[in-house]
Amino acid sequence: GKLGTDNVALNNPSTGTYDNKNVAASKSVVVNGITLTGADAGNYVLSATSLNSTNGIITTKPLAITADDKEMIQGTTLPALTLTYSGFVNGENTSQLTTAANVSTTANSSSLAGNYPITVNGAIAANYAISFVNGILTIKPGVPTGISLAAVDLYENRPAGILAGTLSSTSLDPNATFTYTLVSGSGDTDNALFDIAGNQLKTKTTLNFQQKSTYSIRVRSTSQYGLSLDKQFNI
Repeated sequence: GKLGTDNVALNNPSTGTYDNKNVAASKSVVVNGITLTGADAGNYVLSATSLNSTNGIITTKPLAITADDKEMIQGTTLPALTLTYSGFVNGENTSQLTTAANVSTTANSSSLAGNYPITVNGAIAANYAISFVNGILTIKPGVPTGISLAAVDLYENRPAGILAGTLSSTSLDPNATFTYTLVSGSGDTDNALFDIAGNQLKTKTTLNFQQKSTYSIRVRSTSQYGLSLDKQFNI
C-alpha cells in the first residue's frame, strides 16, 4: 500500500511468541508490536499491528545424561550409582522425563579388582534429544598386600606365652583392618608351638635351643572384607 517514493517502513519487532514450548512443526507464532517508521509514516495506518504464522518449528534440545564414575574396595558394598544431566533449560529438571533413566553395572561386591562399565539408557523426554555417556566403576584390591612380623629375641627354656613378635599388614585400602591366624600350608611345620592373640605372636610351649633353633610357621592375614593373604615366617 505504499505510494511512490514515500519514506515509510515497518519496524523490526524484537520478539515473537510461540503458542507453547513443546516440540512440533506447523506451530502458531504471534508477532506483536508492529509499527510504522519513516518520514511519511504519519500518512499511513496499519491494517494490523500483529501477525500470526502457523509455520513455526520447535526442535528438540540436546540433553546429555552421564553415568558418574565410581570407586570401591574389593569385597565391599557397591556404591550408589548416580547420574549427571547437562542440557536442561529454563530451570527444568528430571521431572521433564516421561521415562526415567536406567543405570546399572555388571559388577557386584564379589567382583575382582578391575574396571567395570556403568551403563545408562532408557530415558525419554518429549522436548529433549537425549544422548547417554557411560561411566566406569573401578574396584580396587581389598586383599592384604603384605604381612610383616616385628620379631623379638626369644631365649630358650622360657615359659609358654612369651611374646615372639608383632604382626602387621598392608593394603590398598587405607581403612583396612586385619585379623591373624595360623593356617595349614607350606611352612606350617611348627604352627602347633605358637599362638596368636590379636596381632601378637606368642609361644605356646617352652622352646629349647639345643633341640631346635629355627621354627617355621604360616600366618594368614584376613581383612574385614574376608579377603586374605598367607605368608611363611621363620622364628
